[in-house]
Amino acid sequence: MIRSRRASRGSSATWTTSDICARLPCRSSTGSHRGQRPEPGESGSIAFLIWRPKYGRTFRVVFVPGLAERMFPQKPHEDPMLLDEEMREPLAAGLPLQEDRGRNERLLLRLAVGAPTARLWLSYPRIEVAESRPRVPSFYALDIMRAIIGRIPNHEDLQAAAAFEGGAGLAWPSPDDPARAIDDLEHDLAVLRRLFQVDPARVRGHAHYLLKLNECLRRSVSVRWARGRSQWTPYDGLTRVTGKTAPMLETQRLGARPYSLSALQKFSSCPYQFLLSAIYRLEPAAEPEPLQKLDPLTRGALFHEVQAEFFRCLQAGGRLPVTEASMSDALATLTTIVERVAGEYSEKLAPAIDRVWRDEIADIGKDLRVWVRCLPAAGEWEPQYFEFSFGLSDEGRDPRSVKD
Repeated sequence: MIRSRRASRGSSATWTTSDICARLPCRSSTGSHRGQRPEPGESGSIAFLIWRPKYGRTFRVVFVPGLAERMFPQKPHEDPMLLDEEMREPLAAGLPLQEDRGRNERLLLRLAVGAPTARLWLSYPRIEVAESRPRVPSFYALDIMRAIIGRIPNHEDLQAAAAFEGGAGLAWPSPDDPARAIDDLEHDLAVLRRLFQVDPARVRGHAHYLLKLNECLRRSVSVRWARGRSQWTPYDGLTRVTGKTAPMLETQRLGARPYSLSALQKFSSCPYQFLLSAIYRLEPAAEPEPLQKLDPLTRGALFHEVQAEFFRCLQAGGRLPVTEASMSDALATLTTIVERVAGEYSEKLAPAIDRVWRDEIADIGKDLRVWVRCLPAAGEWEPQYFEFSFGLSDEGRDPRSVKD
């Protein structure tokens, strides 16, 4: 049965499922079919079913959730590999078309409404929490209301009535009455809502049961209470000085080391974040962004690293300077080094488009081969230092570089 709330919120009318089925417009050529009653052993149990036209079962009470747009009914979609006009209709093989899919969705509603023998519950989610917006009831819900009251109601009136009955919202997702909550979270929120509406002195300690049920909640509430006190505590970021903590604290005092302005601002907002970033020197792990195209800086760094590795390899093998006679060997060495260095950069940069990356490396390799072919023109000149630096300590520098 369904209880229909009329204009006067105090009055209600009872409708049986047969009354609703008789008033629903028939849009399906296949009607609703009733099957056998559940076995005796199934009484008192709950069955979760995905309704299909082949089901013809009856139950004492049926709940049909999700009567919202884009939930029930689902929007019919054609098979992209077997479109109706191009493939299904010319085949004339009795394959379901778009119109048939719509009728099947309508049949699911008729089966669900005709399945209960005592009571039918229909509901829809009023709020889309992920997008913070209200949901709209589907036209199926409007059709059912038309079967009950004889006309299609205004969807805004239906939404207002649902909001009045449910009582939940984004700001406080729970009903007014704790007895109507569907889970522990809604029940606790409903209890707190009632406590906030009366004099605090009269309900002192009435929500203390929450601290016994949830250890994390108890710890969080205790910390917030301690930080709200006028007395300074360790929860405010202060540490008691003892014989064990004094040596470490001395190295972190304002007179012992400098702090940036952003670090001090972080301490004022969250001492724990200040501890992690300024004292423990922790920071979020850098996530590599997919590389679309080599920028000039990266291209230059890769080019220079290949040149340095190329000369070091030839120097270690006593093959400098490069001559016309050793040109083929030098080019083979260059190809090996380009592949190795490009592989290392690919691991670090994670290029988004592999084809673009290969083309960029091929261009660099072409330029480097032209450069190697020009080396014999230098005559007896022999390079000795590769990536030689002054005052730099980053990787890839010549071991004989000057530190100062």
